[in-house]
Amino acid sequence: DEPLKAPLSPQQHYYLQQNLALMLEQAQVALARQNPELYKGSLERAEQWLQEFVLLENPQVKAVQTSLEELKTWNVNPELPAINESLVQLMDLIARQNRGVAATGQE
Repeated sequence: DEPLKAPLSPQQHYYLQQNLALMLEQAQVALARQNPELYKGSLERAEQWLQEFVLLENPQVKAVQTSLEELKTWNVNPELPAINESLVQLMDLIARQNRGVAATGQE
């Protein structure tokens, strides 16, 4: 009952591949910058393009979709532990070591 979509031309297929690659690169940048909105949006956009333009019966496409679903569940902005006290102790240790080396060198 629904009209069939025309298959993509080789040029359209190439552009789809390039756009998917760019979307995944955008997700990588968002991951590195800990930007959950951009990360999830990029993965969802790539997933939409797969659903719209690629035959879903292909096992490789299904594997990519499964990977995209899993990636969307990742927490890209986890709460990091406070390291202030550790840094203070490390700086104190370095200062004590430098004083010890300086005192030893003067003797």
